[in-house]
Amino acid sequence: MPLISFIIPCYQQARYVRQAAASALAQQGVAVEVVVVDDGSVDDPVAHLGELARDPRLIIIRQENRG
Repeated sequence: MPLISFIIPCYQQARYVRQAAASALAQQGVAVEVVVVDDGSVDDPVAHLGELARDPRLIIIRQENRG
């Protein structure tokens, strides 16, 4: 089964990150990994992920804002 990687950059758009990650994780017929990159958001996208943050296919990278 092919592996598909989804990269979801997030800066001050936490209200959308859960829906985007859930959609990527719901893909069928392929193995998926989802990488959420928090680029220094103050609205805490990781908190918005809720239960999805426990999914082993979800990788969260937090960094200072790099513009």
